[in-house]
Amino acid sequence: MENSQATPLPPSSTSLTRFWFICAALAALVFVAIAPTLRWLEFSNSAEALNVATAQEILRSGNWLVPTLQGEVRTAKPPLTAWITAISISGQTMQDISSPDSSVRNAAFVSLAWQTRWPALLAACLALLLTAELGRLLAGPKVGIVSLIAAATSLLFLRFSRYSTTDIWLTLWVIAANVGLLHAIFHQRHWTGFVSTGAALGLAMMTKGPVSLLQTLLPIAAMYPWLRMQVAFSVLVAPTDGQPQPVNTPTIQPKTFKAVAAALAVFVVVGLSWFIYMLVRDRSIASIWFREVTREGARDVPASHWHSYFSLIPYLMPWSLFAVAGAIVAVRERLPRMILAVVMVLVPVVVMSFARDRNERYLLPMIPAAAVLAGIGYEALKQSRPLLMLHAFGLAAIAVGFPLVTLFLKPAWYTPLEAITTAVAAALIIERGFWPARREKQTPLATTFIVMLAIQAFFILGYRNTRQGRAELKPLAEQIADRFPTAEIYNAHPRGKRPPPELGVYLNRVLRWTDDPASITRSSASKILLMLQNKNDPDPTPPPSWNRVMKLQRDQDWWWAFELPADR
Repeated sequence: MENSQATPLPPSSTSLTRFWFICAALAALVFVAIAPTLRWLEFSNSAEALNVATAQEILRSGNWLVPTLQGEVRTAKPPLTAWITAISISGQTMQDISSPDSSVRNAAFVSLAWQTRWPALLAACLALLLTAELGRLLAGPKVGIVSLIAAATSLLFLRFSRYSTTDIWLTLWVIAANVGLLHAIFHQRHWTGFVSTGAALGLAMMTKGPVSLLQTLLPIAAMYPWLRMQVAFSVLVAPTDGQPQPVNTPTIQPKTFKAVAAALAVFVVVGLSWFIYMLVRDRSIASIWFREVTREGARDVPASHWHSYFSLIPYLMPWSLFAVAGAIVAVRERLPRMILAVVMVLVPVVVMSFARDRNERYLLPMIPAAAVLAGIGYEALKQSRPLLMLHAFGLAAIAVGFPLVTLFLKPAWYTPLEAITTAVAAALIIERGFWPARREKQTPLATTFIVMLAIQAFFILGYRNTRQGRAELKPLAEQIADRFPTAEIYNAHPRGKRPPPELGVYLNRVLRWTDDPASITRSSASKILLMLQNKNDPDPTPPPSWNRVMKLQRDQDWWWAFELPADR
């Protein structure tokens, strides 16, 4: 570990080029390993289906500036993710997903899965590159490379990097802002650092609103007084001539004010223009945004447990032990830059824990800093055989234990031969990579990288056929699309909620809500009425003249479809 009181020499252009070549190759391998699996899953993830349905409606309606969802203005979330998703969908795919031919539709939905997900996966891999840069800035190039590997092979990244959700894009903009800010602070690259931070924060605001500020500016602000006491702004700045700089209290130059002002202007233009336009258009929208930020009343579900975000530790598997060890090393050694990584994890998690709604995917923007801690722990303790063996056991629990556990699942995910062969292969690779007599210098890193990327594909291969891995209401949508390709569709949810978002994706039509199904009258087009039956409720009763189409279970509830024939 480098001494916190010594000014690190600047990396040579050769070493920096080698660093970026290695990182780019690793990120490319991650993309290549996950990309084939993007077509395997249906739109079963609700957050993703909500985004894709919004993108579809943008393309159908042409409402780009003010997107709608199921015919209603979608103002709760900024539209950047939906815009990117809509741009990625081809016109042919939009045409084919509404084809009367079921085989054409099914092929088009596979194309839709690829077109909407690969940009998100690319964003996740770009975030990995910036994670490496964050690790390099805080602890050196070796830690940077390990940080990339730790982030890419963590369970949290492998679970969510394949979905087209706002949280993936938020992660990219948050890490971009943090890296730009640290370049401005540590290396006095004020114009490029601050302005890039302003742009990244603006894009983050257009992705998920002000939550990005507590994941970027707040940790730096919380750390600033301590950094200043340590005279970090002068001690940690890399010199230009290879000689240590004198330790002086840093002063803010006029050019710094200009760079910060330019960054603020960029942030306002990129991140606030849409919000200002929407607020001028409808001032009542402010209450909706407040509800989204605080999450009070944003969802009709019970509040999450206060300790929900403790799940970050197991989600860092198989790097959890090294991440904890890295935090201990940083605090024990009083290394200012490395302690900043601790703060960048803890401060957002603590503040976000006060919100009512706590979802595991909200932790994605904290993965880069947590991975840096894992890199710090690995580089400091990689000679510790007990810790390496514990890491190996954690890796084996995932790659060997998971295939064996599936043998006891009903229905089975794999054949016994597939599960046992995979478990044995993983065990042999891990033994080869971690056995002390055979272990080479970087073998544990390579072993973890290969095993985790392989096991994620194996996992998705089985998961796609489970109830959780399939869009449960897709058969209902297919039935309606086959029998009533031009029908108008109404949703009679008793509390005015939208139906599950996968229905919007697979029907590719507006599902209008109605509080009075009896008011729907016959016309030249047939009508479809969707009605919800909660668990233990009696069967729903449609108005007279409506014919039952089918019913389908989703979770503990049932969704019914009724048809009002066209007026002949």
